[in-house]
Amino acid sequence: MSSKKQALVIFEGGGVKGLAHAGALSAIRDAGFEIAGVAGTSAGAIVAALVSVGYKPYDLFDYRSEPPNRGVLDVNMTSILADKDKKKWNSIKKHFDKKRGFIMVFMGLLSNADFISSVRNRGVFGHELFVEWLDFLLRDRLMQRYGEDDDEMRMRRRAMQEDMKDGVKFRHIRMPLKIIATDVTNRSMVVFSNSNNEFGELKVAEAVAASISIPFVFKPRRIKNNDVTRLYVDGGLMSNFPVWVFDEDNEQKKMPIFGLKLVERNNQIRPHKESIIRYLADIAYTSVLGESPLETRRVENLHVIPLSGLKIAS
Repeated sequence: MSSKKQALVIFEGGGVKGLAHAGALSAIRDAGFEIAGVAGTSAGAIVAALVSVGYKPYDLFDYRSEPPNRGVLDVNMTSILADKDKKKWNSIKKHFDKKRGFIMVFMGLLSNADFISSVRNRGVFGHELFVEWLDFLLRDRLMQRYGEDDDEMRMRRRAMQEDMKDGVKFRHIRMPLKIIATDVTNRSMVVFSNSNNEFGELKVAEAVAASISIPFVFKPRRIKNNDVTRLYVDGGLMSNFPVWVFDEDNEQKKMPIFGLKLVERNNQIRPHKESIIRYLADIAYTSVLGESPLETRRVENLHVIPLSGLKIAS
């Protein structure tokens, strides 16, 4: 049995691919804590999933290297998006010129076939390449538990490969893992978890894809589980900093909960700009990434760690 103190870690949504979380994770480990459970929303869900299968902070992003840019999260995220979707996004983005008025932007979008197509499909980007990328990383780390030292180990390795041929599912994860998403079919929040048998056969990468699905940027993730199909979008719409998610699990053990919260590098008052586009962007940002102090109220043993130094962007 490990002599280290155990702790739960919550990863807030937002951030540049979750890179800011790696340094804080390293500090938690250096302080003598063993991570006993993880949860996350949006970009934080990516980090939570990777940590749950055994990725260490330096595996995610090795800030000690020169230059500090090596690790599984040091990837150009556009490389795991389909080329056809990237072309569509660039076609739409060109209309958002800061020098153009709202009417010109609006009329330009209405005449843009890619924009109309994206509205009909409820988003621009699909998740197929992302799901493949994340599932590969999860499977690769889980398989490292089984070496080639003897016949028994090789047999167990082959059995695990066969069991995970359709992807890494929640039942394959030992560490408690919780992923937050928004169920737009039922207009409610959902917590995908390996502690809930309902999601045992669900692929972890599918749940994370649902959690990162910023409305109208990503298409809603359509997930069929237990013969029921629902649409899911970004978990940040309901709970971007889900520090409450282990309340019941932690009622007896009273483990410390470290909430890794992203903060903007420049916390000065932003100048007001009379722009409808800026207004709509601020509404969207606030609904997904805005402050929500209600999430952290009355959570026992909570230690919020503010992470700065990286611009917030999902």
